[in-house]
Amino acid sequence: MASDDEKEINKVDGIFEKIIIVELQNGADNKVESFVSYKFPNEFMKSQDKMGNAVTQFCFPDLHEFPKAVMETEVFSFVLTGDMGERRYGYCLRRLQPGNGLRFPVAYTILTFIPCFQLFSRMLQEIAYHYENSSSKTLGEFLNKIFEFDLPDPGQSFEVQLSEENKWRFTRPDDEDSILEHVDFEPLLNSLDYHNILVIFGSLLVERRTIFVSSKLSTLSACIQSFLALLYPLTWHHICIPILPQSLLSYCCAPMPFVVGVMQNNLAEVLRLPMDACLIVNLDTNSFIQKPASVDDYELLPMEYWEPLIETLRESVKELKKSKKKRKKITDPTIEAKIALYDTKKISNSIADSYLQFFVLLLEGYRKYFSDTNDFDRTGFIEDQKTWELKQFMELFCGSQMFEMFIQERKKNYYTNSKFEQRTQKGKMQQAIGMVMKHNEQQSQESSVKKVFNKFKFKKKKNTPVVSETDFTLSGPSFVSGPSKYVNNNNSKDN
Repeated sequence: MASDDEKEINKVDGIFEKIIIVELQNGADNKVESFVSYKFPNEFMKSQDKMGNAVTQFCFPDLHEFPKAVMETEVFSFVLTGDMGERRYGYCLRRLQPGNGLRFPVAYTILTFIPCFQLFSRMLQEIAYHYENSSSKTLGEFLNKIFEFDLPDPGQSFEVQLSEENKWRFTRPDDEDSILEHVDFEPLLNSLDYHNILVIFGSLLVERRTIFVSSKLSTLSACIQSFLALLYPLTWHHICIPILPQSLLSYCCAPMPFVVGVMQNNLAEVLRLPMDACLIVNLDTNSFIQKPASVDDYELLPMEYWEPLIETLRESVKELKKSKKKRKKITDPTIEAKIALYDTKKISNSIADSYLQFFVLLLEGYRKYFSDTNDFDRTGFIEDQKTWELKQFMELFCGSQMFEMFIQERKKNYYTNSKFEQRTQKGKMQQAIGMVMKHNEQQSQESSVKKVFNKFKFKKKKNTPVVSETDFTLSGPSFVSGPSKYVNNNNSKDN
């Protein structure tokens, strides 16, 4: 029987499961190695120690690149599946320790059973601040306060207070698309053309195993984060490791869906593994090393679904080139950075909006397939698709874990205020308005036809004698010499 401490440590309803802080140091033979410098709670069970040790590898798969004098702060996530099928979401913030010159970075990691990028990225900033500027006791008090709370409902907040002056308020977003606020699509647009982006996106929709390959860690992480963000309003619930350490390359043999990033120098070893069919993408050459099927999944959908995305991606590439050209002329680095941020957000918002509309079209009318008992009629939803190709795609798509979780969240009325649901409701209103306008237009046309018809109806005039057919004699016209005219034979006169 589990102890009270173990029950507390395994508290699934809590905001997080554990906090792990990983640092680097020079070990034997001056070889860089990672170690856990802080963990919370301290009472890790043996199975959790195993998980914690694995996290250190995910945080620093690029050990050989450190120490450094300059490094951008990185925030990325990964998804792990445990022995019992449970999913843990890891959120990691990496940044250099304060100071100057060559130094090692620190990785702050939250492991949780709840996917919520915005909440945990904000929390990581506070954890990093306390670790760098406060005592271990203060950091422990701060984390204990958070650990006492259950996960709030979407849109709800909780407050952590250590003193009258030290208060922190955290809010769980009421919008499931908050991850889009933190995504920069520029690395994706620089690495892949629009066709290859669609091929990969279509494969992810039906949860195919996908391996990204690059010689740059930052490219791997950024491109994978971009693709996962574009899946909104869906969430990837399977294994996701943006940078797979060499010691864990066997993950590529997993029988379940996964998304992983592999460094270029590990590709040869990956290709020798006994893997099931999967999609392997080379981000450095904008090409596919391997495809799992002869027909790309996205081709099952009509082009009307893809044309807006193609147009947006093409325009985004043009805008990106214009932005780079414009920034080259600016000498002030502060102004250049602000313009870059503005242009990047503008491009990212355009792409995110276009993909959002794609899902609005793909999932159009899904809510009407919920019964009175809140059961979803999956078969009816698939059968009502317009074409055989669309039905085939929906068979694959509706069998995915992403779609299943999407439906479960809607059953619980989560994310009712999300951009996706707002756009769906807007589409319904426009559809209803369109039907009303069409109906009114039909009525107006019918009314106009009646008016025209009534104008040409023979109306009986007062005191007009009724004439029978026998009172009329029909005869052909006669031609008379002189000015052209027709005369009636019965009344012909010489002029």
